[in-house]
Amino acid sequence: TAWIPAQEIRKGLDFLRGRERMPRLYLIGGLYPPLFAKSLRDVGLTVEREIALMAHVAGDQMPSIPSRVDGLHTALVDNQDGIALWWYIWRNARYEVVANGVEPVYIGRDMREMAMGNQQDIILYQDRFPIGVARLTYVDQSANITAVAVLKESRTPESVGMLYQAALQTALNRGCDMVFTSGETEADRQASRRSGFVDVGSLICYAETHIKRPASADKSQSDKHQMEQLEFIMQ
Repeated sequence: TAWIPAQEIRKGLDFLRGRERMPRLYLIGGLYPPLFAKSLRDVGLTVEREIALMAHVAGDQMPSIPSRVDGLHTALVDNQDGIALWWYIWRNARYEVVANGVEPVYIGRDMREMAMGNQQDIILYQDRFPIGVARLTYVDQSANITAVAVLKESRTPESVGMLYQAALQTALNRGCDMVFTSGETEADRQASRRSGFVDVGSLICYAETHIKRPASADKSQSDKHQMEQLEFIMQ
């Protein structure tokens, strides 16, 4: 178990407030004793959400999912055009996010992270049309499926399963001995389980819910500019 003094938590919250960020604290469920929750309440934090953590260990049995179903196939991103397409899909409202929330997804770092071996992106196609994306990030011999999104009209157990399978197999081929993912809804968790993942715990998010999260006009303008660039590239 672990313990963080209340005064140290306050320092962290003040640090976030000073940078106009929502004060949040993420904890692994079961790592901290129950009494620690009282310390969090005393500094004004309450549970905002709980994210299920799931894992697949190398050597565990993988379900049999066909590598190609009704024209579905996956491809690894390896150039700037692929990066632009990946981001176009991830930021498009027509695509439903299946896995996201444990690790932030940044724009503008992709080629560097790929070159350093810290990240791999995957695109799912229906024939020639992109209908989904996934992202893997690496730390030593472990991998995290950071992001999964599928076109709403194309979301089926087969399409989601193929993305998870492609990400999982990519990580195992790299030599990873453990692959993680997350799920906030039961449907997302079921999709992970069908793809060979098992429940291993949860990530609990505490937040100061009475504080309104500040909006950043600069960030909004930056996001809009990025989307315009991606749409231009797609054309």
